[in-house]
Amino acid sequence: NWLIYNGSIFHTYLHSDIKSSKSKNLQTFYSFISYRNLSGISFFLEQGIDVTTNENQAILEAAKVSDLRAIDLLVKHGADIYTQNEKVILIAAKFGDPIFIRDLVTKYKFSQISKNKAVVLACSRGIRTSTIYLINAGAEINSFNSMGLQMALRNNHFHLPRNRSLQLPL
Repeated sequence: NWLIYNGSIFHTYLHSDIKSSKSKNLQTFYSFISYRNLSGISFFLEQGIDVTTNENQAILEAAKVSDLRAIDLLVKHGADIYTQNEKVILIAAKFGDPIFIRDLVTKYKFSQISKNKAVVLACSRGIRTSTIYLINAGAEINSFNSMGLQMALRNNHFHLPRNRSLQLPL
């Protein structure tokens, strides 16, 4: 149900060096990312929009909607996936669906501490499959004094500690 093509993108880009026009362009660009509109994203990239603006906010917006194709496109145009202490994986663990997380950690290499933080978030939300994919990618379930397991239990996600040895294929 996501928009694939939207002709209005050609009327929304403002060719100007005025700060307000740049801000409107960024807002529109971010909205295309949040709606997973790849044609809109591509159009703005072709116009030369700076994907590193606001500390790489564009790539964080793509992570919020679990859009690996947009992340790949943004990285290709200079966005830094490891920005802000690898916030992308943390946003993926908070908002992302399990398949997106699996594909993200398979395609990109994140630091051990980032994977450990992400598994704590996945545990706290009770998303068993995401937790298992992160563990398969090297996250340590017992990191931070087993905080992930503690949060899972605190949030009544009893299925996580009971099945923590279960492995799913990557």
